[in-house]
Amino acid sequence: MIPNNYSESDKKKGLIIIDELWFTPRIFSKYSSELCNEAKIIKKEAERRIKLFRSNDQLKSKAGNRIRVIGYSDNPDLEGLESITTVPGNTVNLVNNDLKDDFYFYIHAPFKDEDDENDRNTTSVVLQACFDVDGENRAGLAIFGGDSDCQIWEKILDSSDDESLEWDLLLAPHHCSWTFFSEESHDDNQTPSENSIDFLNKKREGANIISSSKPVEDDDDNLPHFAAAEEYKEIVGEDIFTLRWNILK
Repeated sequence: MIPNNYSESDKKKGLIIIDELWFTPRIFSKYSSELCNEAKIIKKEAERRIKLFRSNDQLKSKAGNRIRVIGYSDNPDLEGLESITTVPGNTVNLVNNDLKDDFYFYIHAPFKDEDDENDRNTTSVVLQACFDVDGENRAGLAIFGGDSDCQIWEKILDSSDDESLEWDLLLAPHHCSWTFFSEESHDDNQTPSENSIDFLNKKREGANIISSSKPVEDDDDNLPHFAAAEEYKEIVGEDIFTLRWNILK
């Protein structure tokens, strides 16, 4: 939505303006399947903001027009966006046109190339948010993994140091799906990958895990998955594995 066109009617409808849009081009450029209406809207809005940047329009840095590209892209149409692009292995502390000295994001993913061309989940942004508080560096660390699966986390562990993998708060990937723990469907004998457990053990004292999902039941659903929830509880304890369904409804 163009900020200047935002009306009182839009506000009443609950429509919002995103001050700064973080955009992963690979989520659209690599896949040929039909986009849902929401995806079409996001893609169109990203293209509008990129056009403003390319033309050096004076409005490009205004709230509602800002954009940051996350991850690599092989699309030649996106060449020339280096100054607003952040790729894995780098940090960014310029957030919404405000340079932070007590906060930064470390970008873990998406990576440049993935094997599964039919799974958009491989394009998920994975990042660590680092907060300094009252003079203490890295006082709070939160990791958000989007819908990333076991294969992505294996690559993250291979390419990242321990400091960038530590966490106090983890949003369970893919809404507490079993895909974080294994590429295979779960059965009674299925065990989590060593990589997933290694990452979870990067937790710091007092760590918490949040599942943004419907209530976790002992059934065959995978989203959320009961066995996945049990694995998380094993790592941090049942009392601090938190469900955030009521807030999200």
